[in-house]
Amino acid sequence: EPSLELGDTGRLEVRADVLSRDAVRIRPGMQVILDQWGGEEQLQATVTRVEQQAQEVVSALGVQERRVQVVASLDSPPEAWQNLGTGYRVLARFVIFEDEDVLQIPTGALFRTDEGWAVYVVEDDRAVYREVEAGHQTGLTVQILGGLTEGEVVIVHPDAAIEDGVQVTTDR
Repeated sequence: EPSLELGDTGRLEVRADVLSRDAVRIRPGMQVILDQWGGEEQLQATVTRVEQQAQEVVSALGVQERRVQVVASLDSPPEAWQNLGTGYRVLARFVIFEDEDVLQIPTGALFRTDEGWAVYVVEDDRAVYREVEAGHQTGLTVQILGGLTEGEVVIVHPDAAIEDGVQVTTDR
């Protein structure tokens, strides 16, 4: 039996369990931002491998999920993460899409229609139905490729009382 296991703590890698539906968009070479690891600053990493085999796990809420292990190498200098060790918890955010000039709105403003996506914008204190072309989405925001211009006000989480032409007030 081995009595000693050696490892090079100067070459740590990050292993993140990712839902399989998200893992299909992750590729080697993509940027990873590491938060909530215990240090003051974010750490930078790069995806080196996406495992091909998913594992079925049960979440804390009792939901069966398929998760894929994604491996990343740390790019930040070792001095930045010297107190990080094997098995430590980190929050990994994978950069799937990045652009400097993106029109985006809260995901809660967007709703499905037969033709695609739509929002309600506020014009002259009235709700106006507007079809939009949606692009990349995160959990909180969605990229708008067409149908809106910068500065327009959208109604987030419109309820059944909101329809085209109804009078609305804003908090702005």
